[in-house]
Amino acid sequence: ELFQRHDEDGAWVSLGTQVASNGGEYDQFGYSVDLDGERLVVGAPAHGLLGAKGLVYVFERQLDGSWLETAQLSPPDKAWAFGWAVDVEGDRIAVGAKGASDLSGGKGMAFVFGRQESGWVKMSEIKPTISAAGDGFGGSLDLEGERLVVGAPYAWTSSSPFEGLAFVYERVSPGWIWSQKAVLSPDDLNDTDQFGRGVALDGDRVV
Repeated sequence: ELFQRHDEDGAWVSLGTQVASNGGEYDQFGYSVDLDGERLVVGAPAHGLLGAKGLVYVFERQLDGSWLETAQLSPPDKAWAFGWAVDVEGDRIAVGAKGASDLSGGKGMAFVFGRQESGWVKMSEIKPTISAAGDGFGGSLDLEGERLVVGAPYAWTSSSPFEGLAFVYERVSPGWIWSQKAVLSPDDLNDTDQFGRGVALDGDRVV
């Protein structure tokens, strides 16, 4: 559901509820959301139920103030829980699939889509340099300009379970290649801390 603040009294008023055109009862539509200007992106990571491939929906604000579903981003064959995390900035959308794997074991991946004349096209597939089955890479992410941060909250570090990691990427310009620049982990992590379950990026700072 979208809300907008009124300038006169500061009250937040509902603009209506968005629904998926092909949604199912257990799709988890709305598990992840992001809004940038006149564009809204909504993840449904359980779309497909037993297969749990996931789906991401793109809505655009119309002149009459309504929001129209204009695109669906489908997961690649290797993806699972696609749409667990989403972020939109202008004509780019980042999607996390925390159970994706190009080989085996569900290590997780992130994908970046770009808007072309033909529609939204998958431009990049991103995976960490160090990963293991069940790390949950792509469970959280944030995109800003030429920088992307991705969380892997179930990653093991120093032989301890589920301490978590976060990875920082920068886009190699020109092009759609994202280069891993840093792996973030504080010194005082404990078992099951799940560091990276939520991430935020603003300029030269990452939370």
